[in-house]
Amino acid sequence: MLGLSRSCTQPFEAAWEEAFAHFRNFTPDDLGRRIVPPRHRTASGFKLGAWQDLQRQNHKKELLAAGRAQRLEDAGIVWEPFLAAWEEGFAHFVEYPPDAEGRRVVPQAFETDGGFKLGWWQHAQRQAWRKRKSQRGGAGGAASERAGAAAERAGAALDARRAGA
Repeated sequence: MLGLSRSCTQPFEAAWEEAFAHFRNFTPDDLGRRIVPPRHRTASGFKLGAWQDLQRQNHKKELLAAGRAQRLEDAGIVWEPFLAAWEEGFAHFVEYPPDAEGRRVVPQAFETDGGFKLGWWQHAQRQAWRKRKSQRGGAGGAASERAGAAAERAGAALDARRAGA
């Protein structure tokens, strides 16, 4: 540990443990995930959203100790929030009934009974599809390509002009 004595590292350990306690106190969603909004502060003023983002960055750079990463996973951290948001939208999307041709054309203002803005989600998928199409796979990357392909297989009418939306 860079030759630091235990007494030098104890304040850092204590600070991480205190932050982790704040994270554990954040209410998880129905799936047990704790997705803290980026600017969220606790009642005591602790910048929990920024702390969570730092943990994600350290995890991505492989700077987060394995034990800490495991504890965060056990507590419900979501390492890839954009992927989690896409998966949530996709789960709502496949519940939307397809038309006679098997397409799911969701009106843009449509919200699920739980308040999820599914019409907006499908609109965002169309926008991403158009961007990928115009850049021939440039900006979106492989994960974005797979997401678009999965949406199309599930009946997404990504080209709204052809879908009649």
